[in-house]
Amino acid sequence: MLELRRTTAGIFFEDDESYPSVNLYDFEKAFSEWKKGNDENLRKILIPGEIVAQIYLPVFIKDTNLKKILTGKPVYFDDLEKIEEFEKGKIISVFCRGDFVGMYLVVNDGYVFAKPEFVMQKICG
Repeated sequence: MLELRRTTAGIFFEDDESYPSVNLYDFEKAFSEWKKGNDENLRKILIPGEIVAQIYLPVFIKDTNLKKILTGKPVYFDDLEKIEEFEKGKIISVFCRGDFVGMYLVVNDGYVFAKPEFVMQKICG
C-alpha cells in the first residue's frame, strides 16, 4: 500500500462538484504557489466558512451588538433578527448580514439565548 486516501469527510466528497476534497499533494502545491504570490489555485481549494450552515442550523442576528458579540458576548434574545425556539444544549451557527459569526451553544437562560463556543474574527491587513 502506497498511501491512504480519504474519499469522504462529513459533507465533503471526493467527487463533489462544488467543494471536492483535495489531496495533500495538490494542496501543498497550491500553498507553495501562494507563498510565491499566486493565490489562484489555493482560492479554488478553500471552502468558505458559511458552509457550516449546511451542518448546523443557522441563526441570524442583528448588527447592533456585533462588535461585542465578536469579542465573546453571549447572544441575547434581543440580538436575534427573529425569535426562534431551539433545544437547550444544541449547537447552532450564527450569522450577521450573511457573514459567519461563530458557533454557539443554546442555553435559553433568562435573556441569554446562546453562549459562544467559537467566534470568527476578521483578518486585518
